[in-house]
Amino acid sequence: MELFVIKDVKSKFQTPFVGLNKAVVQRNIMNVLRKKDENDALSVNPEDYQLFKIGTFDENTGKIVSTDQEFICNVIDLANIVNAQ
Repeated sequence: MELFVIKDVKSKFQTPFVGLNKAVVQRNIMNVLRKKDENDALSVNPEDYQLFKIGTFDENTGKIVSTDQEFICNVIDLANIVNAQ
C-alpha cells in the first residue's frame, strides 16, 4: 500500500491515509468530487488542495517507510476532469 496526504495550501497537511496506488486514490477523490457535497471541503474548494505520496505501508509487517514527498496532482485538475464528463 502507498501512503498519501492532502495538503490544504491555505492551511496545513491533513491526516495521511493509505491507498492501493496513485490511480486508485485519484479515482476515489474524483468520486468524492462527483457527489458535490456542500459540506465537503474538497468539493467546495478543490483549488485549495494538493495530493502527495509520502511513503509506503506494509500491511504484513505494519511498517511505514517514509519517502521523499512526491507531488501527484492539484485536486482542481481532478475536479476539472469530473466537470468535463
